[in-house]
Amino acid sequence: MNQWLKTSVGRRSDVPAQSGVYVFAVNAGFRRSVIYVGQAKNLQERINQHFSSSEDNFDLKAYVRRYPNELEIYWMMAPYGSTLDSLEYYLFQYYRPTCNKNTPPTNVAIRCPLPV
Repeated sequence: MNQWLKTSVGRRSDVPAQSGVYVFAVNAGFRRSVIYVGQAKNLQERINQHFSSSEDNFDLKAYVRRYPNELEIYWMMAPYGSTLDSLEYYLFQYYRPTCNKNTPPTNVAIRCPLPV
């Protein structure tokens, strides 16, 4: 597995068009809160979808509008398939992010280093 990388909303084009898991966190100065975890076959495309007008996760949209300068994007490349499902499940169980609408589809967790 690879290491976690980080970027800002304004530099999200730095995210590669490869498969992996990602985390959105709000850096409120004295503390960092993970608000969303996800996985994608194409990280760049999926992360950009979250910032489009067609995004249907209204909780996430509200955070993006409210904290545009404090939002951090972390990602880690990983092979597409059951590994991604398990990594996403582990991150979901650890952080319990407020903007995730659904529990990831697997119940098998692969432990990984945490980004925040």
